[in-house]
Amino acid sequence: MVTYASPRWLEPRALRDGAAVGHPHEEAALAARGLPTLDGFFSEYARFNTGVVAHVPPERLLVLRTPDIRAHADRLAAFAGVPLDTLDLGRSHEFRGPVQHRVLDELDPAYLSAKVHEHCDALVLPLYESAALD
Repeated sequence: MVTYASPRWLEPRALRDGAAVGHPHEEAALAARGLPTLDGFFSEYARFNTGVVAHVPPERLLVLRTPDIRAHADRLAAFAGVPLDTLDLGRSHEFRGPVQHRVLDELDPAYLSAKVHEHCDALVLPLYESAALD
């Protein structure tokens, strides 16, 4: 089984998110598993998705928070150009990972939240605001 620690993923992850070194003590759970720092991971997330937003025309970009997918299936169907009744919402989470590692559960929630806000607010907040989810 391929997992977050499989050799075939370690090298590409290091190229994308930075080497798994230099973790602050708050991120010991990540360091112990050879995962990148939160700064490395969230910086790459923000860089990549900022590029997507900058290059994809707004009419070709749909932003939905994962927990909102079922509630806003009508938006998803309209965006995809398919009838709503063709979406099988019962299968919306069919491809979950086979193992839930819960690594982030080992981090201090306030620390994790601060890192998310530090790296992602400038990108995510305007997207969610423009999505105007009811």
